[in-house]
Amino acid sequence: MNIKSWEIWYTFSTYYLDEFSDLLPIAERLVSNEFSYFAIHRDGDAFWKSKKGYQKGKFNVELDEDNKHATYELKPIKGNMDIDSFSLELSTIAFSFRFSELKLLGSDSYLPPPYIRAYLSPIRLQREDFGEVDLYPIITIY
Repeated sequence: MNIKSWEIWYTFSTYYLDEFSDLLPIAERLVSNEFSYFAIHRDGDAFWKSKKGYQKGKFNVELDEDNKHATYELKPIKGNMDIDSFSLELSTIAFSFRFSELKLLGSDSYLPPPYIRAYLSPIRLQREDFGEVDLYPIITIY
């Protein structure tokens, strides 16, 4: 058997006994301390790396009537949009995640529970006999 195309999905979970009461400050700190390029709360609050530091704003996903297509808008709370190119790329990945959740669970569902997703710097793996593979690590905190 020759495998020509593949993906690796690896999930590692750690559980805490205490709940996080407010996830937004955690998301903001992850971006402001340059640990994450883009962080989003389930309810649409977002933080992203900009060309001059970081910005915060709203991330809104709108589904069509058939729940087959969607659009998204990323809008800063203050000032003009200032986003670096990699953070913009990560916003499209965040859109894919959120679009799938809304399609499967609906917008008025209590599932999934409140979370933040933090999108980290890419990791590039190289092998002479294979080439390059980019990994996009994501941390989800509930």
